[in-house]
Amino acid sequence: MPISIAIDWITNKMYIVDYELARIDMLSLDEKMMKTNIIINNLYQPVAIAIDPIAEYLFVADEGNGYRISAKINRCVLDGTQCTTLIDQKLEQPSDLTVDFIKRRVYWVDRAYDHVESCDYHGSRRITITSGSQNIPFTVGIDLFENNLYLTDDVKGAVLQLRQSPTTETTTKPTTTMLPANETVASRSGKSSHKCLNAGMIIAILVVMALSNLW
Repeated sequence: MPISIAIDWITNKMYIVDYELARIDMLSLDEKMMKTNIIINNLYQPVAIAIDPIAEYLFVADEGNGYRISAKINRCVLDGTQCTTLIDQKLEQPSDLTVDFIKRRVYWVDRAYDHVESCDYHGSRRITITSGSQNIPFTVGIDLFENNLYLTDDVKGAVLQLRQSPTTETTTKPTTTMLPANETVASRSGKSSHKCLNAGMIIAILVVMALSNLW
């Protein structure tokens, strides 16, 4: 079952997390090439993926099994090799993650701890953006647009907007009665000058919509 995707708009590749098979596949958007299970080691139960095509990094949230194997946030190069663990402490049920290309930071949600957290590309400078079951009782999706984080929460049945500031403010945006899954936010200004940025973002949105319809 596909649970998360990411688009590399520079090389026109799609990365797909299959939850049931516990693997990550890579597919060229022209359908001429597909590689399955690109990360062989240091992966147990992947749940979400994000990429920075400019830095050529792939980030994976792995929920482990809760006992013998701990949850973690990994960073690999785009072919799935040279993986390193950025975060494996005070992490229990990461459900989604996203990246900021400009600040070179990773953001993730942990639905067990009711946390939204962030670290740099080396796993350092870890900070908590917001926390608490009142604010984010069961957040399952996260994305970034400019200086705002957008979260989808199953309990609230809403999209939450977090304005990043010294006193982070949370705003609830009503949604339909459908429970939210993960989300994609496209930037008009873009985080890269690459001409394929907008096309890649549009493809990502369409694929997420298609997968949601299949569920």
